[in-house]
Amino acid sequence: MRTLPFIMLAWLCLSVNGQERTELPAEQEREELILRDHYAFSYSVVYELSSFVAYNLTKEAALKSEEVKGKNDEDEGVSTGTADDKDYKKSGYAMGQLIPAENFAHEPETADKLFLMSNIAPMNPTFYTKSWKNIEKLFRAWTIQGEIDLYIVAGPILADAPFGTFGDSKVSIPERYYKAVLDLKNERAVGFVFKNSYAQNIFYKYAMSIDELEEITGIDFFVNLEDTQEGKIEKHYAKEDWDWEAAINVYGE
Repeated sequence: MRTLPFIMLAWLCLSVNGQERTELPAEQEREELILRDHYAFSYSVVYELSSFVAYNLTKEAALKSEEVKGKNDEDEGVSTGTADDKDYKKSGYAMGQLIPAENFAHEPETADKLFLMSNIAPMNPTFYTKSWKNIEKLFRAWTIQGEIDLYIVAGPILADAPFGTFGDSKVSIPERYYKAVLDLKNERAVGFVFKNSYAQNIFYKYAMSIDELEEITGIDFFVNLEDTQEGKIEKHYAKEDWDWEAAINVYGE
């Protein structure tokens, strides 16, 4: 159990190594926002989960994607502490990676950090292996086929609370998960909401505008965009703007 008080870490810097953090949503109250070189996350001690992770998926990373192995451990960078992998034993839930480590196979230090508990959330095992991982494959195919970068935010929908819990750390069990995807080059974006159970791999069934996703999650996405551009991109979603067969075209499956 955590005994430290609630903390929100105030980060005034919106860039790392001179790069603007386009992927970042607005800071969440009573959470700790941590910026790392290739990703960021906002950790909630109330739920022992990150409410969001945010990262930039490049074509280079997608082309070098491969399976990565690592050790799940507490994230010592979170001041309140995180859940422990022991919490998940006999829980019946997979230790789902919010950011897949294989996306950073070319950056071993970052890939190692993605096994820390700040990047882990409880997922139905079938949902994790058959849905969550497959839509990440679709995102990689989009970057390769379109020769674009994608800015991605993902996490559990904590607005659905209260939740059931498990383990000594009282890890919350989310009912739904979301993803928000921005293609800045083509000024388009799409959001997704999934129940924490099996989802069909017909992913446009779960797609919506970012404005709609913000209403569901209570999170303000892509706040570092210029206001006019943000408003234009986030209100629009059209199924035909995206190639839903890209994973088949790129990977043959």
